[in-house]
Amino acid sequence: MVIMIMKLFIEDPWWIGVILSLFGKFFITSAFGIVYVFTAEIFPTVVRNVGLGSASVSARIGSFIAPFVRELGKATHPVVPQIFYGVLAATAGCLVLLLPETNKRSVPDTLKEAAEISK
Repeated sequence: MVIMIMKLFIEDPWWIGVILSLFGKFFITSAFGIVYVFTAEIFPTVVRNVGLGSASVSARIGSFIAPFVRELGKATHPVVPQIFYGVLAATAGCLVLLLPETNKRSVPDTLKEAAEISK
């Protein structure tokens, strides 16, 4: 029994890729649900529709690029798409830290109020 467990962990770590893929899918789904709520909070009322539409267009651009990045892995090295997506995810995570806090604050109604919140 111990030998079988050791073999699973050392010789054939296929399960690591499966676990990482499932975590990735979980976080992508979570981010997709959160982006609409947070986008609605961060834009002032007068431009909220345009802001939400811009965020949605940005997401669709990523959907267009994804198959080409996958093919890039076939043309170069299989790890290239994973590195590409990892760098993009880390960059997005760092940029989110620059957004203003919205907890226990009123949603801005004008562009002037939004500028004051971002200070």
